[in-house]
Amino acid sequence: MSPPGTPDPRYVEARCVLLDGLEALRSHLGSIILVGAQAIYVHVGEADLAVAPFTTDGDLALDSRTLAEEPLIEQAMSSAGFVPGEQPGAWVGRHGVEVDLLVPEAIAGEGTRGARIPPHSSRAARKVRGLEAALVDNAAHELVALDPRDSRRFSIRVAGPAALVVSKLVKLGDRLREPRRLDAKDAYDIYRLLQAVETDLLAARLSELRDDPVAGETTTQALGVFGEHFAARETAGTQLVVQHSGSLADADFIAESCFRLSRRLLSAMGGQS
Repeated sequence: MSPPGTPDPRYVEARCVLLDGLEALRSHLGSIILVGAQAIYVHVGEADLAVAPFTTDGDLALDSRTLAEEPLIEQAMSSAGFVPGEQPGAWVGRHGVEVDLLVPEAIAGEGTRGARIPPHSSRAARKVRGLEAALVDNAAHELVALDPRDSRRFSIRVAGPAALVVSKLVKLGDRLREPRRLDAKDAYDIYRLLQAVETDLLAARLSELRDDPVAGETTTQALGVFGEHFAARETAGTQLVVQHSGSLADADFIAESCFRLSRRLLSAMGGQS
């Protein structure tokens, strides 16, 4: 177990492999947006969390509208020592840590799983629904290694809290329809973002995303999931947050906190979901 205030060694390793991926794709950095759990870490960190935000993967969204033709993604990743995983866009690096290259469905072309981003291979990146908001809501951050012996750092766009809430809600909505794929961590990540971001700012950004031509459809779907599953203490989203908190936090306190934050956000958005 890591000393208090220090990241889990597995997370340090995961960040290292993510930086390997960014190094491999250096020529494409302008078209890359960090999403997923490591993006949430950028905004939330580990302070004051009852449950560690440990993750072993790294998710990178690709803006196919600006992606350069060279170097080919599959060649760049292979040359850096990554091995293709079972799914399109999955690249396995050192210690078995995976970096996923993802293209928002709205700009990913035809096909079901592999993104169509020629001249890059259809297995270079995976088509994913719910990341459209990250194309709009993002800002540059400096991503650094968590290992003090690793001096690498990259300036990279990171999805904003509103975009991350949208992507997590879309994923949660899909998985609630397929309970075998349900992961309580998705709900808990939404709760963490609600805790970390000032409600009025989050509401304003979500409202902008709802009106955006690229992100509007998925944002509207996401807010529908939020209104249905987080607006009461007994709803599925709130209870998944409690479940993921486990024995490290008081269940009644977590349920009440999640409920109040959720109602506050819905109220700030005019009660619309």
